[in-house]
This record gives sequence, structure tokens and C-alpha cells, in this order.
Amino acid sequence: MTSSPALIGLAAATAWFLVLFFVHIGGVRAGFENARWLLISYAACVLGTLVTAILLTAWHHGMQAVILAT
Repeated sequence: MTSSPALIGLAAATAWFLVLFFVHIGGVRAGFENARWLLISYAACVLGTLVTAILLTAWHHGMQAVILAT
């Protein structure tokens, strides 16, 4: 039985959200008051979520599933 692409996407988004959460908390505790690092961390986590979901979907279901979803 294979997992659905929706569950793969949800798991990837949850994992990357936790990464973003801990990066944000770590940055605030380190005293980073610059908004640039926060914007970069947001962008990196969004792109990481997309890349992870695409790669895992392609690995489990083939490239046709990624093209169909796109």
C-alpha cells in the first residue's frame, strides 16, 4: 500500500514548519533583530517544503504524478 501524495505533502509541510519554528525561536533568542534572516528562513522553508513534497511524490509515484499534480 502506498501513501497518498496529500499525506506526503502534509508530512513535509509539518516537518518544515517545525524547522521554521525552531529557527525562528533560535534567532529571537540569539538576538537577531534583523528581518532579513527571518525572510530568508521563511523562503527557505517554503522552497524546502515544495522540493521535499515533489521529490517524495516522484520517488513513490513516479514523475507522471508530479506532472499531473502540477
